[in-house]
Amino acid sequence: MRNHRVWMALVLMVSWSCVAGAEEQETAGLGTTGPWYVSAGLGGYWPTSSDQLKNQSGQVSIMIGGGYRVTKNLSFDVDVWDGEQHVDTPATIGSPFLGTVDSRSTISTSAISVVAKLGWPIDRFEPYVGAGGGLFYSKFYVTGSALGASTALVETDTNWGGLLLGGVNFRITQNWAVGAEFRRVSVKANFGAVIPGGDVEVGGDSLMATLRWSPSGPN
Repeated sequence: MRNHRVWMALVLMVSWSCVAGAEEQETAGLGTTGPWYVSAGLGGYWPTSSDQLKNQSGQVSIMIGGGYRVTKNLSFDVDVWDGEQHVDTPATIGSPFLGTVDSRSTISTSAISVVAKLGWPIDRFEPYVGAGGGLFYSKFYVTGSALGASTALVETDTNWGGLLLGGVNFRITQNWAVGAEFRRVSVKANFGAVIPGGDVEVGGDSLMATLRWSPSGPN
């Protein structure tokens, strides 16, 4: 099961942090920051290929969240993430009476996740890896028209999912850092008769530019 893979990754990363934490690296001339921070990200999304979805096209992904640094190497985040893709409208959706259905539909997948991160600060740089899971809300949305009026069909599903990530932060001032993050999301959704075949993989890969702010720490 995918949850087993997430837990195995966490165990491996904890082992790695014990080795990495043995070497002390100091941030040069930038002052100290507190353990709390907030972050945001914006980038592209590449959905996992699914036999039940045709002509998939990834769109945008966004993230906003906050975290707490427990030690130099270990931190925990809670974030909200969303990724969107466009697909061909399934043949199961027929046109309404005296109306039409758009040829392309949208699937958006949103999550509230808890993530454990292991980082290795090296001067201004901090590469990191992480793993976690959360509650995912997926929405299938297709628009059309009937008798000249706009119509829409919406199907939703809520499910648990997991994620793995890796990235790097570059500290540009005492409080601000920029970076990049790759995130692999694994989650399924069931949209009923709209997409036959049961559960559909609606996860994928996200690559985002990130911005992080931390308040100043004690002198």
